[in-house]
Amino acid sequence: MDVYSGELFRDLRYVLYSSDGVPTTYQGAWLAVDGGYQKAACFINPMHNRFAFPEVVFSEWLESVRKDVECAFGILKIRFRFLRNPVIYQDAEILSNAFKTACMLHNMLLEYDGLNETNWENIDPDNDIIEEDVVNNIVEQVPLNPIQNIIVPLRTLRTYIPYHSCQYDMIREALKDHFYYKYQKGDVLWPKNFSVKGKSTFPLTRTAIMDRVNLEHERVLYTQASTLRGLDRSSGMFYLLLGEGLFSNIDFKVGDHIADYHGELVFEAEAQRRTEVGNGGYMIYISNDVRLDCFASCQSGDCKASKANSCTNAFNSITGQIAISNARMVSSTSIAGTTRVRLEAMKRIPKHAEIITNYGRTFRYPTT
Repeated sequence: MDVYSGELFRDLRYVLYSSDGVPTTYQGAWLAVDGGYQKAACFINPMHNRFAFPEVVFSEWLESVRKDVECAFGILKIRFRFLRNPVIYQDAEILSNAFKTACMLHNMLLEYDGLNETNWENIDPDNDIIEEDVVNNIVEQVPLNPIQNIIVPLRTLRTYIPYHSCQYDMIREALKDHFYYKYQKGDVLWPKNFSVKGKSTFPLTRTAIMDRVNLEHERVLYTQASTLRGLDRSSGMFYLLLGEGLFSNIDFKVGDHIADYHGELVFEAEAQRRTEVGNGGYMIYISNDVRLDCFASCQSGDCKASKANSCTNAFNSITGQIAISNARMVSSTSIAGTTRVRLEAMKRIPKHAEIITNYGRTFRYPTT
């Protein structure tokens, strides 16, 4: 409450860099919280329901920072029934004293059980086995706090204004931009004290973040009756129903990731055989000899990207014109040889607009 009212840390000054690397000095303080707090500038919570890479990587880091607090609450709630059940008291001082008492009793019990001598800082909670060659490849450096105070000449320092909800979006956006600027420079590591031989073993990797980006994106995707009509070759008319199409609850900008394709890798001969019997739809080209068969995963709902219909020989009943793709397939191969195929926006796609791609002239929809 003191931070919120401006009584505490009101003269604190810190510098945040914009996405272009321009420093700006801010005044006041902010606290890392969860989504249960009101939208005030001193309460910064993760950016849920925002799925661009900078927002997700900032949210991942912020949640990792708050991990220790969440674990402490969980442990104390399990140990003390007072905290586990709904609390009938409403006085802030009583609640604060109760929690402090629980913390002191918990520490006393650790000592009684002989667990106070355990070196908790060097225990990996995930029981991860760190391979020696991986450790050797990590650059020795002092972890930098991406939200650290940086001494630069003050440019425009405005008179202190108590926190209000109207500043919430501005401060959170500035913190997100600053964090991503530091992330791109390689100054960000997981906020974890676990180390081996003095080397940080948990760098913030792009692979881990992309897993969350994929998951969050697929949550906003949904299917409904397609707006496209297929070409009936016998009559030359566009009236064939294409079934379901892929839609989204959010807007996509050019280059935004939409979803990954999931399926079975098969050789060209097997792909041809499946096509002959009518189950060969959703064959994604990988190479001259290999295809990604997404038919089964599409039918089961595990591959949402496959729900995107093709503009080939299709008519858009909404625009009244020949269908035009607004997304494209992008494939990449890792050093380990793993191939990934994803759907990416090639133009702005408004929310609730059908996502359409181009599978090429040889694409045939499955008949069963």
